[in-house]
Amino acid sequence: MKKTLCIIVFVFCSAFLFSQQVYKPGYIVRSAGDTLKGWINYGNWKLNPRKIEFKTDPGSPSAVIYTVGDIQSFGVEGLDVYKSAVITKDMRIVDPTQITTETTDSTESDTVFLRTIINGKYLSLYEFVDFKDHYYVQAGSDTVQELLYKLYMSGQSDVVSEWNVYKEQLRKNAGNRNSPDIGREIDRARFTEKDLVKIVSDINGRDHVAVYGESNKKYRMKPQFFGSVGVGVTTFNVTGSAGNTPEIGLNYQTTFNPALSVGMDLLSPRNFNDF
Repeated sequence: MKKTLCIIVFVFCSAFLFSQQVYKPGYIVRSAGDTLKGWINYGNWKLNPRKIEFKTDPGSPSAVIYTVGDIQSFGVEGLDVYKSAVITKDMRIVDPTQITTETTDSTESDTVFLRTIINGKYLSLYEFVDFKDHYYVQAGSDTVQELLYKLYMSGQSDVVSEWNVYKEQLRKNAGNRNSPDIGREIDRARFTEKDLVKIVSDINGRDHVAVYGESNKKYRMKPQFFGSVGVGVTTFNVTGSAGNTPEIGLNYQTTFNPALSVGMDLLSPRNFNDF
């Protein structure tokens, strides 16, 4: 019974937390190119949002909904920047347990909000997440290009192997800014945001890059301590009677007791809110 009750309480609290609306200062760039400042309902999204809720006044009871077709971009102050883009995304699965010799390549076109990881003078880096992580680069004003990472299985050995197409793509996009150090970084790079950020930052040079979101912070949980002080009030009343026998030796009074509490929040990188 206790176990069932705990599960019910946990589910209820989780639903309550995820249903909360957290409006943070931000902006949108509308289709005409003008910028409108206001407040965005921010969800530290694991999957890229298809729409956002925007208010010009945080106290307003209603918000305006903007989709990928309505605005060019939006940003949440000190956190994330997204831009609307038409992309081609690789739909090949990257789960080694699901790869077979029958697994085929396929692509899809989509209009999405890309999360800006690096806005660089020479090369920019973006992310889109659906059933897997997609990373995109853009050289100058060229169209965005997906960095490809594939898994395949040999019919003879039944061994799953990697095809790191993204490494050759990075070398090509580095162009004349390539160097022996960057080449070695590319050779060692895993298909992760952390490794890609390092390479794209070095291609741009430290003076020609803006890094957004959690990518510009260290990848670790950050403790934040808090405390509170209060007062507890206790009262006790007895009503009714027990015949003609008086209650002896009982003296109930209202009491006041201090209440102290301390705790710690763990502020973590993106999407730890699944926990």
